[in-house]
Amino acid sequence: NNIANITLHELGLSDSNGKLPFFAPGGSNKGVGSFDSESQERGNTPAGELAIACGDEYFAQQGIEHVDLMKIDVEGFERKALVGLRETLERCRPLIACEITYGQPLSFKSREDLLACLPENYELWQFNTRKANGKTARRRGAKAKRSGAYELIPVTGWRDRDQDDLIAVPGELRDCLPVRSGG
Repeated sequence: NNIANITLHELGLSDSNGKLPFFAPGGSNKGVGSFDSESQERGNTPAGELAIACGDEYFAQQGIEHVDLMKIDVEGFERKALVGLRETLERCRPLIACEITYGQPLSFKSREDLLACLPENYELWQFNTRKANGKTARRRGAKAKRSGAYELIPVTGWRDRDQDDLIAVPGELRDCLPVRSGG
């Protein structure tokens, strides 16, 4: 894509430093590798150990002082990633786009559980991609992918399985959050 301002850091962010067993995807979706051993139930296989680092310590070592936006997609490892970034989140108060995995041993158990890992005055929003019964509204999701049209709604409940993309926004940035696209 001819993008020159990207630096790859070959490690996982966590709440500690070291190495953890990693479980690689067995199918065609290469984006579902995980440090969560439960991912083996979905076809992942052990692939050795990978380096992890406490996010706050790693950012300090790398001279990363300011963060405006954080994208997290760590297949069930969200809690450990966010806990390790506590100081960075407090200091920078970034907007956070995070895929949340429900119902796994490492997962958040509730909306309140997730909010407890964030600094004060953060709000949670989600993409309106579900039917009233909680099932994915595939047509709505497909239309959004084609057109870019989306709607964000406040997170009020919590699911016991599956995944959702959530947006955590600090209260002082709430008015900057576009809850609907023009598409």
